[in-house]
Amino acid sequence: MRAKKGGYAVQQMYRDRGRTGENHPSRKAAKVSVQHRKRTKELKKEAEQRERLGLGPKPRSKYLEIW
Repeated sequence: MRAKKGGYAVQQMYRDRGRTGENHPSRKAAKVSVQHRKRTKELKKEAEQRERLGLGPKPRSKYLEIW
């Protein structure tokens, strides 16, 4: 009985603090996960395109312009 009442109290506390909907931690984590998967997919696609063109892997350092 106490556990049930405590669960209701925690849910009410989350509603009061605004941790529902878009502000819920798991929803934020899901958004970050989606962004990460999307970026990984873009990098993989870019690498495949570079390989098709015969350019090799993308350099890990930038070249400085010489004036």
